[in-house]
Amino acid sequence: MARIEPKLSLLNTQHSGELDTLEWFQDALPDDYTVFHSVEWLKRKNQDTLGEVDFCIVGPSGKIVLIEQKNGGLTVNENGALIKKYASSEKEPYKQISRSRNQLISLWCQRDKPSKLECHLIVYLPDYHVKNRDKLTFDEDCLVDASNKPDFPELLQSLVGCDNPDFKQQLHAQAVHDFFSNEFELEVDVGEAIEYQNQHYKRIETNYGQFIRQLEFSPYHLLVEGPAGSGKTQICAEVYQHKISEGLRPLYICHNRPLADTMRKSLSDLGKVFNIDRFFDSYLKEQNLIDESAFLTPDDRITLLKETLQETPQQAQPPHSIAKEWTFSALVIDEGQDITQEKFELLQHFLTPDSPIVVAKDQQQNLYHNGFSFTPTVKLDLDSNYRCTQEIIQFTDALLGLKSDTSDALSLGSHAKIQSYATQEEQNRLIEKRVSEYLEQGYELKNIVILYGKGREKSELSKLDTLGKYSLKQFTGEYTKDGENIYTEGELLVESIYRFKGLQKAVVIFAELEFERWTKHLERVIYTGCTRARLELSVLMSNDSEKILIKQISNKNKTD
Repeated sequence: MARIEPKLSLLNTQHSGELDTLEWFQDALPDDYTVFHSVEWLKRKNQDTLGEVDFCIVGPSGKIVLIEQKNGGLTVNENGALIKKYASSEKEPYKQISRSRNQLISLWCQRDKPSKLECHLIVYLPDYHVKNRDKLTFDEDCLVDASNKPDFPELLQSLVGCDNPDFKQQLHAQAVHDFFSNEFELEVDVGEAIEYQNQHYKRIETNYGQFIRQLEFSPYHLLVEGPAGSGKTQICAEVYQHKISEGLRPLYICHNRPLADTMRKSLSDLGKVFNIDRFFDSYLKEQNLIDESAFLTPDDRITLLKETLQETPQQAQPPHSIAKEWTFSALVIDEGQDITQEKFELLQHFLTPDSPIVVAKDQQQNLYHNGFSFTPTVKLDLDSNYRCTQEIIQFTDALLGLKSDTSDALSLGSHAKIQSYATQEEQNRLIEKRVSEYLEQGYELKNIVILYGKGREKSELSKLDTLGKYSLKQFTGEYTKDGENIYTEGELLVESIYRFKGLQKAVVIFAELEFERWTKHLERVIYTGCTRARLELSVLMSNDSEKILIKQISNKNKTD
């Protein structure tokens, strides 16, 4: 498998064809090849972008191939020039890549005692077949189109391959690598990173959607288990939408209110989306069984529902019939590990006979020590975290002694960070500093969340209106008449890990980790908090907590 530089593929979202090519090169080329990609990253320090090179393949002896890829239709004009037409302009791919080669060679020759840079050019047209190659103004050996696309990896190896490079060739190859790595700024552009990861996630969603639509079994009782970021919520959403397309009326249930609010905005209103407590409260209030302003404790809510509904769904004559608008023909439960047995049984009263039921859960995120018995017809085990970067997954694994599959995760090359503090004031200064550093990298405040590893009532962070120069967006504990969360008017979101479960941000600052001993519950809190981060993660814990963590890791390493 070839090495990719930069590690995260930062192709613009409009170039999905280039993404496919990058992944193909990575799989098809040998380990001693490197693929430098995307012209937007080949920037001379403090200068403008160089030509338009999509890929540069560096072989084991230092020979290189520059590749310009063009998707879609092209034409060959009467002069034999290959033309790509855009809305307001035309471009000649071969001229583009020739200019880029000349610029690269010019920069290479500015080095101290440079060796010869052997450089080949390829125009790559993956979905276009050039019929009149003999009329081209450039050597047809420099063209790969749909007709000879399958042979492309072999062609690259024939141009720059070397089975046993000698010492001089190895030195030259290292110089070429250093040239691309050091002479050019291969730094992550935050906007492109976020957009690329969105694209990566959408590709996974598409695959899941196709898979879900092909499933046929009866009874339709599906259990989905997998780690954070593996796509459980995406599968729940796909099932929800698919059941609507089949003419059913699904009910989507999760534990966390913020997750339910987020999902409600993206899912069809032909079904219903609720967190479970709000679902039960809404039902009781709409049926005039409790007053609109009533507040029920969890135990009171369960007791009233049991009195209102039949004890078991199998009873022939329920004391209270379910109104049509509260009857559903499919049930999708996300965050199943947080739902109790009693609540699961009560939910079944709202279902028509033989309703499909889908449950998604991750026991590692079971922060409430709940769960219910569910016997599936089919169980789907997911094993890859697509949400977090490889660095975040590996960091979390190191903290908790886990061994996660990172093969499908993106790599950003930016390592997660951990810091300790002696006082709350010191922690606040560290948080402010980290926020400022992330903003300097190009992130916006909307990309960042500060999570605290405890309940809202016990948190000192939850009491703040500002943090240094940043105004904070905090949940007030109150809701609108429509049941929406009411937040303070700040820009930087601060949330409890318990409320933020199921959600994610590009940047997570996971703070206020303060504990006196290591427990299974603490492992789950740390795991859940770290895996909310998509691209960047900072963890802050008290000095005493850090000592406990170090001891735990040491003991774990000894036993392993």
